[in-house]
Amino acid sequence: MKGPASVRLLLLALGLGLSAPHLLPAAPLPANLEWVYPEKWDTTWPQDRVPVLDLRGLVEEAAVIESWIQRAAARSPRAYVLINQSSAAALRTAELAWPSGWLVLAPAQSGVVGALPIAVSAENDGRAVAALRTGTAPESLLHFTVEKERYDEAAVVRKHRGIAPSPTPPPAEGTPPATAETLTDTLMQRAVHLELAWLRRQQVSAAPTAGKAKS
Repeated sequence: MKGPASVRLLLLALGLGLSAPHLLPAAPLPANLEWVYPEKWDTTWPQDRVPVLDLRGLVEEAAVIESWIQRAAARSPRAYVLINQSSAAALRTAELAWPSGWLVLAPAQSGVVGALPIAVSAENDGRAVAALRTGTAPESLLHFTVEKERYDEAAVVRKHRGIAPSPTPPPAEGTPPATAETLTDTLMQRAVHLELAWLRRQQVSAAPTAGKAKS
C-alpha cells in the first residue's frame, strides 16, 4: 500500500423503522468520517472530515509518533484512534499524551492505557486489520443492527466525567465466530456509532436555537 489509504466511512441513518433486530449490509451512504491508515505518518486526509486513524500494527519510535500526533491534532481537533496489541509500545502505554478531542478505542484485552475498551477478540480484530491491509473496503466490514448497543455513549459520558471506564460486556454465549461473510471491524464500527451519537447530540442541542430563529 503506497501512501495513506483514505476511504469514506458510512454513517447509518437514524430511525430506519424496522421492527426487529436486523443486520444491515454495508452501503455507500454519505459520511463525515474518513478512514485513514497513515502508513507513512503523514497528515494528508481531507481537513473537513473527522478521521478514524487506524494505527493498528503500526510501529515507530515514540519521538516520531509524538511529532505526528501534534501535526495531526492541528489538522483534526476531533478524531477516533484505533489501536491494538500490535501497535507501537508508545501508543499502548501512558508515554504519549492524546489530544483532548481524540478518542482512543482498543480491544478490551489488549491492555492499551487510556483507551475505551471494546469487546472484540484479538483474533477477530486481527482478521479485520488483515482484510483492510489487503485492500478490503472499510464499508464492507461495517454491519449495523437497528438495535445497536448503547454502551458506547454511556462510556463516553463516564470518560468525560472522570469515571474509570468499564469494559464492554462480553458477547452473548454461543455467538458464532466471524466468518469471511460476516467479518466486522468492531473497533471501526464503534467509532461510527460514537460519531452518530455525537452528531445526534449536536442536532438536539441546535434545535431550540433554530426554533427561536424562526419565531
